[in-house]
Amino acid sequence: MEIEEELPPFWFGQEVCVLGATDGIAGTGVVRGVSRPGPGEPWAFAVELDGEADLVGAAAERLVATGWFRDDERRRATVEQHEREASSRPGERLRRRHVSLRTHVEAGGADEAAARARAVVAALGLEPVDVDEPVEYWKVPGTWVVVTGLAWPRVASDGAEAAVLHLVASTGLDWAPVSGTPAGCDAVWNPGDAVDPRTRHVSWMVLDAIA
Repeated sequence: MEIEEELPPFWFGQEVCVLGATDGIAGTGVVRGVSRPGPGEPWAFAVELDGEADLVGAAAERLVATGWFRDDERRRATVEQHEREASSRPGERLRRRHVSLRTHVEAGGADEAAARARAVVAALGLEPVDVDEPVEYWKVPGTWVVVTGLAWPRVASDGAEAAVLHLVASTGLDWAPVSGTPAGCDAVWNPGDAVDPRTRHVSWMVLDAIA
């Protein structure tokens, strides 16, 4: 018997209010990560609160949708506008099975950012399948975000954790430990004191997978 896929109650890019420990609202932000330990387990969400640099974790019962989505430039869009835009962007993967590389590159414009991101993907030996248009990172002017969809590693079966671990090892870079579950996880890289000509224009990267 085919089991119907259970969809998460909130989506990547959705604007939400986060409830505090009491009944008040702790803040408003945007969903930046969605994961769950396994089928039937509670969904978990990572939210970027307005004015905060770090993500906060929240369970579904602590989130209230505002009715809006936001793009990478933090512009608001209705659900209908977001769906229309997402359907025309090959890199907009929402929360379906995917593995992607989010590259933050220093560049003078969108064209240069796209070229540098392509060069990084090629230099790391990764296999791209689609790519989003570069978006200037609102927190750091002169830094652009490029999201590249990658081919799912054949050796990784259906596990997101296995996919990220395989890709992390294949790059030869020193990534932070993989965070998440077999259903959804990521790994972060930043240059620190290391010097690698393959990543000299990169301020940081995130490998993200959802199974």
